[in-house]
Amino acid sequence: MVDRVVKFFTSLRLTVVLLAACVLLVFIGTLAQVDEGLYDAQVRYFKSWLIWRPTMPFLHAQWPILLPGGYLLGTLLLANLLAAHIKRFQLTWRKAGIHLIHGGLIILLLGQLLTDVGARSSAMRIREGEAKNYSEDFRENELAIIDAADPASDRVISVPESLLARKGEIGDPALPVRIRVRNYWPNCEIEGLAPPEAVPAPADHGNLTDMLVLPLPPAASGDEPRPHAAAWVEVLSKEGSLGTYLIEDRAEPAAFGYKDGDWGMTMIFAPVMGGNQLVIFDASGGGGDGSSG
Repeated sequence: MVDRVVKFFTSLRLTVVLLAACVLLVFIGTLAQVDEGLYDAQVRYFKSWLIWRPTMPFLHAQWPILLPGGYLLGTLLLANLLAAHIKRFQLTWRKAGIHLIHGGLIILLLGQLLTDVGARSSAMRIREGEAKNYSEDFRENELAIIDAADPASDRVISVPESLLARKGEIGDPALPVRIRVRNYWPNCEIEGLAPPEAVPAPADHGNLTDMLVLPLPPAASGDEPRPHAAAWVEVLSKEGSLGTYLIEDRAEPAAFGYKDGDWGMTMIFAPVMGGNQLVIFDASGGGGDGSSG
């Protein structure tokens, strides 16, 4: 039994089959970007172990078949390379070139696997005259609540997109008010006069009052134009409602005041590295908790 396993993993036929499967996967995954988008296709085909219902080239339809993903093929290739190298090649100076080539391939495969598993892409956009100490993930949004009491710097309390999608009330000890998310659209257009399928978002405060929201299908991540997110929220205090606001991404903050404090709200890309935002990560039990982000 052990001999069969060793023979299987050291087989040159396995190497040829795996390389052919890799070529087929690259072909299918590249053409699938037409229907699924660049980023989503990369994640689905090349950063997965198995692929269920792949989009077949030129047919623009998903077939009910199971294919090996990039992680599975890469792991099998690595195991095949290590097993064959250990069994067949002797550690001598005459074969130093072969050892260097195979060692480079092993490092390449391991490095790519670890990068795909542990890396997170982000970028830093800086306008002229602006200073930042954090990078952003352009595929995730947050509702940023800005404390502008200090003229030298703003304190930001952010609500992740996952909580906005759940709607309901959100609170945190760092906030003097609570935020009730009445609706959230990960991709939409905001119109003054919109078609019948538009959704009313009757905000009575802020920059976008009495506007309509036209929900759009989810955009393929990483494609252009980027999804345009918006949230319809109500600010609640102990004394009652302070008004409703329609907040869109990357817009000027909608200002509100409470107990002589100046606050603002806007949608931002989710910070990834650095920064001094306070992130609300749990809104269960009627209140949220804060953690440094």
